[in-house]
Amino acid sequence: MSQFLLTSDYLPTSSDCHEYLSLSNDSWIDIHEWFKGEAERNCYFKLKTRFILSKTVSVLDINNGKLYSYEEIDPILSWYYKLAVKKGQVLLKEMPHQELIKVFDAIFVTMVSWMINYHVMDGIFRNLYLHHPGNIEYTYLSAYCNLALKCISLIISILRRGGVCDEQDFHYLPLPSDIITGNLHLAAHVSAADVICQACQADTQAYNQAQSDSKQHPSPAAELASNQLSEIRARISFLLQFYYVLHHCSNTKCENVDEVFYNYIPNLPFMAPNSAYANYMEKSRTCFVTMHSSVNYMKLLLIRIDLMMDFQEKKKASLFENLTTFIHSCRGEADPLVRSLMQIMFNPGNYERSAFDFQILTSMCDFLGPATMLKLSERINRSANYGPFRDILNKSAAAFPELYRAYGYNDSRRIYHLRKSLITFRNLMNSAKNLDNILTKNETNLENYGQFSTFFEHIMLDIVREISLNALALKLYEPYDLLFVFEFLHKKVINRKLEILRHVQHCTVETNFKSEEHTTPFYFPWLYYEELISAEIVDVYFLFTAYMNSMTEIKLPYYFKKPDDLEIHFKRKFPEIVILNDYLSFGLKEYTYQCLHKRSSAEGIAALQSCCKPFESPDIPFKSNEFARLETLANKNRVLANLMCNAKDRFLPVGFEINPSVHYLWPLIKIRDKNQKTVDPKAKDQAKKE
Repeated sequence: MSQFLLTSDYLPTSSDCHEYLSLSNDSWIDIHEWFKGEAERNCYFKLKTRFILSKTVSVLDINNGKLYSYEEIDPILSWYYKLAVKKGQVLLKEMPHQELIKVFDAIFVTMVSWMINYHVMDGIFRNLYLHHPGNIEYTYLSAYCNLALKCISLIISILRRGGVCDEQDFHYLPLPSDIITGNLHLAAHVSAADVICQACQADTQAYNQAQSDSKQHPSPAAELASNQLSEIRARISFLLQFYYVLHHCSNTKCENVDEVFYNYIPNLPFMAPNSAYANYMEKSRTCFVTMHSSVNYMKLLLIRIDLMMDFQEKKKASLFENLTTFIHSCRGEADPLVRSLMQIMFNPGNYERSAFDFQILTSMCDFLGPATMLKLSERINRSANYGPFRDILNKSAAAFPELYRAYGYNDSRRIYHLRKSLITFRNLMNSAKNLDNILTKNETNLENYGQFSTFFEHIMLDIVREISLNALALKLYEPYDLLFVFEFLHKKVINRKLEILRHVQHCTVETNFKSEEHTTPFYFPWLYYEELISAEIVDVYFLFTAYMNSMTEIKLPYYFKKPDDLEIHFKRKFPEIVILNDYLSFGLKEYTYQCLHKRSSAEGIAALQSCCKPFESPDIPFKSNEFARLETLANKNRVLANLMCNAKDRFLPVGFEINPSVHYLWPLIKIRDKNQKTVDPKAKDQAKKE
């Protein structure tokens, strides 16, 4: 089979393959030129020879647009490795030292950028050297790749343990999952002891070779080669130390996080500030991140994991003290990763933030108080009020609908970002709700937040609408996503609409209609029903229908044995939906029917009241043009048309027809009781004769 795939007819052209040798170009070292934004430009002028960890992008992304375009998704990517080896673009036996350094850096920069939630795991495995490390005969590269795969496995275990990462981060849609799982599976067969031994042997071999070259062939070229071997050693040693940290963290309980960082990490060789090893890494021209910053990231990661767990309040308080001390100690030209965390939390112009950072922000507000958090935020924004919090929530929320537009030319990329936007939206709403409670309950003057909930509700509804219309078209919804959206709409919208409905009912009963010219808003109650059936309620029914429609296409949760259980679950979880159905179907339609007939008998009004208790039926004169208006309204509104179609054989006048193009949703929303027995037409005729 492999020979068949290697034939020219089934391989992409060489122009489609990643030119890995281009990494030897020094142009990519100044990666700051690719950055956009004021913060990146400032960093470029201050730190020209170092990368900023939180802003680093994959070298592979920059050098190879075709490979990262996602236009060829499934089979071709697995052929890249074979083609690259055949063309000599993936060197398995030996390569120039400078090229090897670039490959090392490309592997590590994608791995770390994925760790800080800036990149995706897919970017790591687009480096073909990680696909089959067992085929690599070059000692240095083989050791580094195997060690990198071990580190990736440990990172995944840490992230999964804390629940701070979605499964999509491990199996990115455009990249076939078997490539990722297959490579990690291959790495699992190599024991940790063998990987460490191989790395130590590579380090020793590089040291011996450097010493031998400098003694036997003293020349500028030999000195350059010796320096390059030293850089290779530094990278292998650094990744090995990084593996030690990850391994210790992955086997450490969260309760012992202080022990990890106060006893274990300070004893690592590279933690000594003035050590020769640390000085060398600082002076290295191609060094893009210090070891200290990577260790700090692991500390931050474990703190985030701790925050996700349900520990005692004292434990959480101590964690926040560690985190605030962590932030306080990083001023000026301090660790770029921690500065990035501060920007993520407090810079409203930075959209590259994680929902879990919002949870940290919210919890820190809870424990430390808004005043302390305000002082921290002033270091970034120099603000004298709580503006940073509102700007963060406002701008980040407004950014989510743009995710699918940014990748609108490629469905696979947009699908991933839509999926992530749903997840982030869910976490953001939880954090925003908690933050709202914290800010409103605090004794500090918070006049600007008097309408915070309403303001944020409006933004979230826009997001729900944008995401639902696009994600549904791509069949992207999963049960948990819709349940969450329903909970939000159920709490924030439907209750408000039911209040309007009750208000309309009250005003309709209490208003005295003196003449046909009476033009109060409550003269024709269905005018208020038009407002009631607004965009928010359309969303409710639209999402509910989407859920019911997709139950045959997606995997249902284990606790749903059959589709009927799903509908029952929804009605139990969201009783307002059932109530609203009843109000709209029975109340509006029955009430409109009575109005259409101008006047009703006492028996008819009594029947109406028994059918729909919340409504009274005052004697309201009916204008003839209102029937046409109601029909027009129904033809323009999916929900109203839907409800009418369900109830027309019981409540609507004969001849009232709905445009079939607008009620395609109606079969999925069942208003009537399923147990209700249908009346036999013959029985009706017999009753009339009697």
